[in-house]
Amino acid sequence: MNEILIVGSGFAAGVLALHFLESSFKPQQIVIVGPDNLGAGNAYGCLDDSFRLNVRAQIMWIKPDQREEFLKWSETEINDPEATHSSGKFFRRKDFARFMNHKFSLTPGYEKIRHVKQKVVKILKGKLMSDNHCFWKIKLDDGSFLKAKYIILATGNPSPEWPCDFELKDQKYHQHRSNHLIENPWKGEWLNYIDKTDSIFFIGGGLTSLDGIYALYSRGHLGPINVIAPMGKFPPTQADWERKRSPPWPNSKNETLSAAKLLKFFRSYLPENDPSSKKWQDAWEELREDISVRWKELSDFDQLRLKDKVKSYWSHFRYRSSPQTIDAVNQLIKKGQLLIHKARLNKIISSKNKIILDCSNGKMFMTDRLINCSGAGHDKLILQMISDNIAFPDNFNFSLKVDNNNTVFMKDKSLRETLFMVSPTLEASLGDVAAASEVSLQALRVVNFIKKNIYLK
Repeated sequence: MNEILIVGSGFAAGVLALHFLESSFKPQQIVIVGPDNLGAGNAYGCLDDSFRLNVRAQIMWIKPDQREEFLKWSETEINDPEATHSSGKFFRRKDFARFMNHKFSLTPGYEKIRHVKQKVVKILKGKLMSDNHCFWKIKLDDGSFLKAKYIILATGNPSPEWPCDFELKDQKYHQHRSNHLIENPWKGEWLNYIDKTDSIFFIGGGLTSLDGIYALYSRGHLGPINVIAPMGKFPPTQADWERKRSPPWPNSKNETLSAAKLLKFFRSYLPENDPSSKKWQDAWEELREDISVRWKELSDFDQLRLKDKVKSYWSHFRYRSSPQTIDAVNQLIKKGQLLIHKARLNKIISSKNKIILDCSNGKMFMTDRLINCSGAGHDKLILQMISDNIAFPDNFNFSLKVDNNNTVFMKDKSLRETLFMVSPTLEASLGDVAAASEVSLQALRVVNFIKKNIYLK
């Protein structure tokens, strides 16, 4: 029987391992199950040098009392002159993965942690133990099983899926077009198959498409580049922002905080300046500092109302571009090589000679390569747990519902405080928790909770 089993091998799993070892847990107590090298994940496991962090280096921290650690490490370990900008240093994503490996190498006991490099395909409730609690049973993709007393889900954002219907005109030809239809572009290996004169079409106008466009620009791409996005514009760039004060939040102690009241306060606090300006982002980041606290004060109904009203705008201003990336995008737009279309994709038609796109604005497009940057897909493991009544879905029906200790809500009392989740997908339960530092804080919270409430009882 394994003691603590971490499902996943990305960044969340990596910081969990670090925090457990630094909190005096024995490496023999920990098992990690995930197919990839520990610590990189989707966000930092990029293969292309052009994929950059969209936040400055001093924000990329693992422990709150060592916020300059990555920045100091970069001074001797990273050779990347293009990273430096007046707004800060924006290093390559894969360099942060190197930093994680550096952290592992300095942590005693790390090499003794057992890492099973397989995928978990199912989580099952085991039998009742002598202490009137059940153990967990997980099924791996090779058909074998593992047992554990405690499970921490650290699977991160699920891989992207096509956002619309697919029509195949020629099934046989379609099977040979894997390098033309890129469903998951996160690692960037698809760039090795692009011809310089290919026409490229990106679905989505967020950070993933910006990474791809910047990579094409860096490689001197000559063909036309098109983007289809619901807002019809790219995120603003990162400014050299700073938090100068704490916002005078509405007093929620005397009356219930509502979505309407919170939205009204947001609008009154943000200045009339351009969202790319330092002044506007200063105010935005001041609001973000305590937004998770305010979010938890809202009822489930008001959380859904606020999400419906501001979700696309929140993502647009929350996930800003690195200055280097948006500079390249603006140059391509100025040349007329890059066009962005305000629409959604209705259907993808894969024919023998071209990829045809049917858009909500009534237009049809043809392209050589289609890159799906529409966002995350569905986590099959999460869906299985909900379907089997092991766990409750969150208010958005996107992830699992957790409490403030990252304990997953379950009906079965015999499983109480044995299933946890650490993930950037927990916004419905916890608020603005997608940043690397926030994921690391989640991991630290879980480790401290297990240590205090389970091992020190």
